[in-house]
Amino acid sequence: MSKRKITRETIDINERDYLTAGECSEIFKVRQRTILAWIKSGKLRDFVTAGGFHRIPKAEVEKLKQETRLHNSQKKVMIIDDESIVVKTLENFIQSYFPDVEIFSSADSVEGLVMLGKLNPDLLILDIKMPDLDGYNVIEKIKNMKLRSKILVISAFLDDETARRLKKIGISNYISKNTDFFKFAEKLSQLLSLHISE
Repeated sequence: MSKRKITRETIDINERDYLTAGECSEIFKVRQRTILAWIKSGKLRDFVTAGGFHRIPKAEVEKLKQETRLHNSQKKVMIIDDESIVVKTLENFIQSYFPDVEIFSSADSVEGLVMLGKLNPDLLILDIKMPDLDGYNVIEKIKNMKLRSKILVISAFLDDETARRLKKIGISNYISKNTDFFKFAEKLSQLLSLHISE
C-alpha cells in the first residue's frame, strides 16, 4: 500500500497561517475568480507558491471581513412584494449573506411606496406584478420622488417582453425569482458595493 505524501496542504486548516483561494471563496461566498480579482486589485494581499498557487494570510482575510462588516452597516434594503412568503424568504436570505444590512419590507405596494419615501434605502427589491399598484407604476412614482435608491426588479415571469419594457423605462437590473441564491447574492453584492459575508 502506498503512503500518502504529507504536504502543508494536508495539514488541518486551523493549523495553517494561510488560506487557499478556494477556501477564501467559501468564506466570502463568492467565486474563486472573484477572490483572484480582489488579489489583483490589492483588496487581499497574498503570496505565490513555487507552483504558482495563491496563498492568502489569515490576517488579511480577517482584516477584509472586519472592513466588510463596517461598510455593510451603512446600507438599507427595502423589499416590496405582495407574496409574504417571498418577502420572508428574501429577508432571511439577505440577513444570512449581509448580516449588517438593515432590511425593511412591505407586502403592499402602496404602503411600501410611503415607506420608501421615508427610508430612501440604498436598494429597492421590487416585484413587478402586484395588485393595486404594480411595479411599473411604483418605478414611475419613484422617479418623480427623486430617490437615491437603486432598483432591482424581481419576477417569476421575466420574459423578453418584460425585459424590453423595463429597459425602456430605464431599469437594467432585473432577475428571475427562480435564480439560484448564489447568483442572487452576487447581484446584491454588486448593487450594494458590498462583499458577501461569511
